[in-house]
Amino acid sequence: MGTPLDLRFHRKNMIDGGSKTMSRNILINKIDVQLRDIANCDNQFDVIQFMLGYVEYGELKNILRYAKAKTKQDKLENPR
Repeated sequence: MGTPLDLRFHRKNMIDGGSKTMSRNILINKIDVQLRDIANCDNQFDVIQFMLGYVEYGELKNILRYAKAKTKQDKLENPR
């Protein structure tokens, strides 16, 4: 269980931005579902390129770093 400060932050976040966070997560999930439904890799790439076109260069580097870490984690959890 979190500390009282953590709980205060969580309550404040739920009151102030909880519904926005929930809506954001729902949108991300819906985009993910649509991407998985696209069979053609070029079309998938077009959608990803469109999305990432709104992201700054430094954030793109962070996304790549995170993706590499998740790839490494996945290989450790699911050896082939």
